[in-house]
Amino acid sequence: MIKVEDWATIRNLYNQGYGKKRIAKILGISINTVRRALKSDRPPEYKRSKSRNQKILPYAEVVKEMYLEKKLIGTRIYEELK
Repeated sequence: MIKVEDWATIRNLYNQGYGKKRIAKILGISINTVRRALKSDRPPEYKRSKSRNQKILPYAEVVKEMYLEKKLIGTRIYEELK
């Protein structure tokens, strides 16, 4: 994903008359990236991906209790849950 500054630079260079290939060469990016930046009306936005640690949810309270009350470390908690 390109930065907002790069997106603006691509659009500025294109408006100044530079070709897509030339812009790609100047910025050291793919011509497809240049094309994509010129197609979009807005700068790119960062979107956080969904959390991947959903497997622990059923055990969250038990793990929290083991950590706080028994003062166990992660590997020991894992061993006890197995």
